[in-house]
Amino acid sequence: GVGSAKKAGGIKATTQAGLGDVVAASTYYVIEGDESKAGLDLTAKVKLPTADKDAGLGTGETDYAAQVDVYKLLDKKITLTGSLGRKFLGSSAALPVNDIFYGSLGATYKVSDKLGAGITLDAAQASSAAGYNQLELTGYMYRKIDKSRKVQGYLLKGFTNGSPDTGLGMLFTWAL
Repeated sequence: GVGSAKKAGGIKATTQAGLGDVVAASTYYVIEGDESKAGLDLTAKVKLPTADKDAGLGTGETDYAAQVDVYKLLDKKITLTGSLGRKFLGSSAALPVNDIFYGSLGATYKVSDKLGAGITLDAAQASSAAGYNQLELTGYMYRKIDKSRKVQGYLLKGFTNGSPDTGLGMLFTWAL
């Protein structure tokens, strides 16, 4: 992860680099409806505080989350998605935070068996009274390597003070 501070009121700009927090997730597929072309998944996540707290790359606390994901295949190429979750954020005296709700709505277009693109709108509550809600729009493209591995690149645009102005990144997914 990379963190930075902007120059404001005589504070010098700095940049920090290092390992970010590690997130592990496990998903249980409750409904995998071939005939209905719809599905329901339950996911549990844990964020391990592996980032350097003193460098400003993480909070130093362990977070947990539980979420429900739904999807509906409209035809062989378009899938609509939605999710709703609750994060249980690690709070401390130095960094008091509240648990939050979050969710998303999206659509994916399957170009071929291995290539696709999509768009997702994500929203989340502020984790403190001094914080801001998040609202972000992400466009992405993915390429399946094989049945269990996928590479994805994305561009992000934020619409609130709680979201980044812009972002880009890459994900590698390996399903067991």
